[in-house]
Amino acid sequence: MALINNYPYQFGGAPTLGYPSGQMIISKQPLNLRAQNTPAGHYMISGIWQSSEERPVSLYTAHPPSPRTKQLWHERNALIGSLERLADYSPYADTLIIGDFNLSANTKRFNTIYNDYHTAPIQSWPRELKGISIPSFTRIAIDHLWIKNAESPSLSICKREVLPQFSGSDHSAVITYLSVQ
Repeated sequence: MALINNYPYQFGGAPTLGYPSGQMIISKQPLNLRAQNTPAGHYMISGIWQSSEERPVSLYTAHPPSPRTKQLWHERNALIGSLERLADYSPYADTLIIGDFNLSANTKRFNTIYNDYHTAPIQSWPRELKGISIPSFTRIAIDHLWIKNAESPSLSICKREVLPQFSGSDHSAVITYLSVQ
């Protein structure tokens, strides 16, 4: 709740909405988002993040399942592909894709998706294992953010950092600072 005072715009987390795709999105700028259900029962969230009055940004997010079985592996990969195809039809010059992708930044698959996008992986999972805190240097990056600029780079990642003071998840909270030109 302390974050809500500084980030007044949110999607997910409201009692009537639940947490579509297992995520809560908060922002200092207005959001206009909607959740879509996939045939496998997963959610993709899409819409507009108003980074400034003159610069709307297409925002796409999902939380693909953890690939613990062959079926979930296929569902995760299908959801990542569906989100990529959805983002290909972005109506704005700037596009953001964010979420817990259950995909390590150290994999071949990570290096082959969203090729036209810029990213900056950060180690955010796991926070702890069986009650023991995991040092950040041993964590993996599965919570990702990608940016695509159709025109000259007008939106860029300044930095991403883990906020260790927030609890309630097996992931660390990640804050991303963006530059808007």
